[in-house]
Amino acid sequence: MMKRYLYVAMTNEQSDSILNMPLDTLEQATSVLEQVHVFLNDAAATCASNKPRYNAKPKLNVWSPDIKLALDEMRKYYAQWVKQGKIKDPENNIYQQRLRTKKEFRRQVRIENAKVKNTEKQRIMETRTKDTKLFHQLVKSNRKTRGNAIMDLHVGDICMSGEQNVMEGFKQHFRNLATPEESTVLENRKYNQQVEY
Repeated sequence: MMKRYLYVAMTNEQSDSILNMPLDTLEQATSVLEQVHVFLNDAAATCASNKPRYNAKPKLNVWSPDIKLALDEMRKYYAQWVKQGKIKDPENNIYQQRLRTKKEFRRQVRIENAKVKNTEKQRIMETRTKDTKLFHQLVKSNRKTRGNAIMDLHVGDICMSGEQNVMEGFKQHFRNLATPEESTVLENRKYNQQVEY
């Protein structure tokens, strides 16, 4: 709200001085237009919001004291590197330390993610047979991960790829299951002849 009043005040102040300028020749009119353009740009730049854009960074799924230590060390060397002028010289010791601490931080995050996956697998293996709570948790967690579509399907000796071909492959597979097959074994042949389809 205050920015709008500031813009109005700035434009009114400048417009009074421009109204008194002569407009007899083309050069004078061009000069006046250039001055109007300049002061409108200045007023807009002064009154524009200087709130920085919010850049959301991905949050960590896991946290541990090791990750905290690695993150603190990484930030410390990053601050030193920025203070030094962001020199990307491979011979620079601070730059090397920054890269090393960044690598160590990512390694710690990967280790913690692997631990979480391992405990989740252990929990699944040790659970009782009909645990509906765990079942629904697994279904919910799998819904979050998109893109788990079947791209290739092997039906017999044929590999089918693409959405339409995969659907055809499913149809063909279940059609083969539904059609009775003539058995080569003598006992099964007699049994199949007695069965009504």
